[in-house]
Amino acid sequence: MANDQTYWHVRGATPELDEVALGIERAYWPGLSAKRMRISKPMEIGFWFQGHTHGLSLSNIVRTDGETIIDGFAHSVRRDLRDTLIFAPKGVSVEGWSKLKDRHSSAFVVYLDPNADERGELRADDLPPRLYFENALLKQSMHKLNAAMSYSLAHEQTYAEHVGLIILCELRDALLGKREAPELRGGLTPRQLNHIRDYIIANLDKDVSLSELPGLANLSRFHFFRAFKKTTGITPYQFIISSRVERAQELLSEPHSSIAAVARSVGFHSTLQLDRAFRRLMSTTPSSYRDQVADNKSK
Repeated sequence: MANDQTYWHVRGATPELDEVALGIERAYWPGLSAKRMRISKPMEIGFWFQGHTHGLSLSNIVRTDGETIIDGFAHSVRRDLRDTLIFAPKGVSVEGWSKLKDRHSSAFVVYLDPNADERGELRADDLPPRLYFENALLKQSMHKLNAAMSYSLAHEQTYAEHVGLIILCELRDALLGKREAPELRGGLTPRQLNHIRDYIIANLDKDVSLSELPGLANLSRFHFFRAFKKTTGITPYQFIISSRVERAQELLSEPHSSIAAVARSVGFHSTLQLDRAFRRLMSTTPSSYRDQVADNKSK
């Protein structure tokens, strides 16, 4: 989803210099994308957003002067913007300028696809625009997705989709108030669960998209994730990771497969990803596990 509708620019600079001076980076996943800006020196910047997606931004900025206007009616000259969020629904504009203080400054924007939930049960179309609000849960989830751009999770689309769904749920709670979800009477049927499990196992070596799974059960995203967790006790993302680790255990029992080859064959993009998941679920490393298996076979 290549929808970069946030434009930051250094006042007086050319567009080519903006990209370098503002340290702009981008990432794209099914149903969402992200863009961030990182600056290490004082400067005056302008910004503008309006597009075909919903935009949610998290700022780490202190400005000595500036203003922000959202869709021509909400106006702010607030200077300490650290840990503040802006939400602009599809079609709503945000614009302004900031004279940055001499410190490290950054902004992170997530773009949510309005068409990601076709059944309309977990959307952001009905959410109001909001300027410089604070929410601890949303901030934490935004930091997780931001970190995914920097580390080995950068190419792990399943993780990004998982966090994106959490962000959308938390955004609705933050702007509309936390409401009781309708009672879920039943989980997935055995046939639905087996179909989904078989699909995941058959595609472990690929980036399994969470957006594909609800359709396999003929459910919306919202009801699918709730039904899946009610049935299995874990989220679809956790199930995918545990399935990868389980398959990796089998492959690590074969002495001629390298750990890098095992990681690739079960859908991890690096040995570091495999190592992290293995430590979390098995409390040991892949190499230590392989050594233990070899020791047991030699006895």
